[in-house]
Amino acid sequence: MDKNTIEVNFQEAMASADELDGIANELERVLKNEYAESQAQLYASWSGANADFYRSKSTKLTEQIQDSVSRIHTAASEIRSTARWLRNAELAALAIAGRRDY
Repeated sequence: MDKNTIEVNFQEAMASADELDGIANELERVLKNEYAESQAQLYASWSGANADFYRSKSTKLTEQIQDSVSRIHTAASEIRSTARWLRNAELAALAIAGRRDY
């Protein structure tokens, strides 16, 4: 493996992490804006036992989605960290191999 291949692989991993962050950000935006607005309108015009049950389920769903957003961001961060570590290890191995005489 040469230095260019190592850098290309690193850039691809970083791009994948950026894409994951973008997905998480969009999901969070929809949750906080569009979904929250829809829920507020619904809550304002619906009352009773069924509305309370729905509100409870809606709150749980919101929490689950927010947890998923957090886990996606964590995965993106771990991809970046692993990609940096792997790039550094591969560059070090390449440097060692370049110094060897056979």
